[in-house]
Amino acid sequence: MSTSLQQPAADLQPARAQDFREPRIVGDCGSAADGPTLLVVAGLHGNEPAGVRGLERIFDRLRADGCMPRGRLVGLAGNRAALEIGQRFIDQDLNRVWVAERLADLRGGGERMTTEDREMAELDAIFARVLAEARGLPFLLDVHTTSGPGPAFSVLHDTLLNRRFGRALPIPIVLGLEEELNGTLTDYFTELGAVALSVEAGQHDDPRSVDRAEAALWIAMDVAGLLPEPYAPELESARALLEVEGRGLPEAVEIRYRHDISRTPGFRMMPGFRSFQAVADGQPIATDGTGTVASPQPGLLIMPLYQRLGDDGFFLARPVRPMWLDLSTVLRRLQLERWLTRLPGIRAVPGRPGTYVVNRHIALWGPRRLFHLLGYRRRDHSPSHLVMERRPEPAVHGSEEASGGAR
Repeated sequence: MSTSLQQPAADLQPARAQDFREPRIVGDCGSAADGPTLLVVAGLHGNEPAGVRGLERIFDRLRADGCMPRGRLVGLAGNRAALEIGQRFIDQDLNRVWVAERLADLRGGGERMTTEDREMAELDAIFARVLAEARGLPFLLDVHTTSGPGPAFSVLHDTLLNRRFGRALPIPIVLGLEEELNGTLTDYFTELGAVALSVEAGQHDDPRSVDRAEAALWIAMDVAGLLPEPYAPELESARALLEVEGRGLPEAVEIRYRHDISRTPGFRMMPGFRSFQAVADGQPIATDGTGTVASPQPGLLIMPLYQRLGDDGFFLARPVRPMWLDLSTVLRRLQLERWLTRLPGIRAVPGRPGTYVVNRHIALWGPRRLFHLLGYRRRDHSPSHLVMERRPEPAVHGSEEASGGAR
């Protein structure tokens, strides 16, 4: 068993550590010298403990069997202070702060004013040690739950390796969410060139969410190449459980709208809505200080907000046909982005490789979809222009060995 994380340095302990019931390190099994490294973070939001419970189940089983994965599995509890009181966060959302400027300030000894700053500093130090000891591409699984009901699903930045990771789980994939949210943990790890995936395991207080989180962990271990053969029955059961979740749902959807409630007081979802429920254009779905909130377009409702904290009232998505996923894989491997500036209305940004400005009035139909096919994300936008930026794709994306066997 790896021991480098068993006793975190005292100066990394957050304030009031004795008050936190969750240990930071849920488990640390195996060795990076023996294979890939899978880092699992759960409870990054304090009202989402199901992932932590799922991690505890996994590590209890591994320890009982001698803790012998084919590599290293590290499980961490995210926002310990918020987990203590069952609240999404104390001062700020810990899944919106993973940006370079914030990390540089913390690492430079900047004053840590908030509870989440202390949580982030400790997590960052552990991440650095795990990544430094990893051999080959590391994997990250970030486990969440939702305030509203609905099936399990995954969220990813659409690099080829992330997509192969996501498609190994028999639940829907949500694409494009990273264009609406900044500073997420998976955003940060993707920028580092790791293979990163978030899983939403169901509603916060649903006991079945723990089962779904555990199932996702067994499959993630298999995808990363850590799972020994004796755990084949657990893997089969995990796949069977999640296949029920994904039955009848699209393999992938793309976010088309985010309802921001940060500047509108009194937002309340109407009762009875769930993720992946179809809603019609103009259908009343919530209320706020201005009156009734209607859906601005038809689509599938994703993560309706039924909790006090949070800036995202709901999202709307549309299905993505599997043929588009397969086509985009081919296009990226052909490196067709070299011809983008030959298209009308598209120009490269000097000094920023992999970044383009698109004139919406001149560009051909569907420039955003074209860029998505080629592996780009929207970084900024206005009514007249889009700024599209290439998602970081590891140079070894075609290597089965380097990817730990991700499918």
